[in-house]
Amino acid sequence: MEDDAFFYEYDLRMDGLYTGQMLRSNYTFIVTYYDEVGKVYQKTVPFMFTTDGMRFHEPVTIDGQTMQNFVWKNEEISFVCTDEGATGVKMKGIYIDGYQSYDYYPGTYLMDFYRLNGATNQLEVASQEIQLVKNEDGKSYWLKGLEYDILVTYDKPRGGLSILPQFLKKVQGGYVYLAMWDLMNDYVLRSSAIGLISYPTTDGIYLVDNGVWMGEISGFIFGVYDSQDEEASFMGYTDAVAAIRLIKKTIEE
Repeated sequence: MEDDAFFYEYDLRMDGLYTGQMLRSNYTFIVTYYDEVGKVYQKTVPFMFTTDGMRFHEPVTIDGQTMQNFVWKNEEISFVCTDEGATGVKMKGIYIDGYQSYDYYPGTYLMDFYRLNGATNQLEVASQEIQLVKNEDGKSYWLKGLEYDILVTYDKPRGGLSILPQFLKKVQGGYVYLAMWDLMNDYVLRSSAIGLISYPTTDGIYLVDNGVWMGEISGFIFGVYDSQDEEASFMGYTDAVAAIRLIKKTIEE
């Protein structure tokens, strides 16, 4: 059930009328709603998932209706309240702009980017054909066509792509990791939450900073480290790319 109710944003509707907005952050909703004269109110509402829906930790009263227990209705993409006197309350999931399904992304792409020339230490314009191939888990893809295959996660709430640091291969004398690259501040990072996400435009899909790092992640490197420990020493890299854009050429059948 939790896999179906993946939305970050919900419209709160009471007896068919739009009443407010609910934004999810982990297991808390930030509820913004309006009274009959248009005054704005806000509540923070912790919740937990149940076998067939979800439940607020404590009853919540909005516009005279008290609600706590909800069931998930797939056909309505909504949580529907089951409490007496509040069965007209619904939380309808909202797809964000640019949302795409898991099946949208597989295919062949032209990858435009800047590559660091190790000899001159200058960025050079580059372009390469790559493929996004469905992983057998049905929740991720393999990006193929570069020196190493990269695991790309499907971010279901956003309907987008996510790339995080990952171990790639043991080589003679070291361990190759996909590490994130802050080009402007000259940082290379392997922290698990720091990464890139897709940003769709009419010109293609850009891979941009996911907002976790205090600087700006520009791209990634295939970095070589002396161990797999968290404090491993960085020994060098085999490739470094930044300002990545993906342009779809063909769709995987």
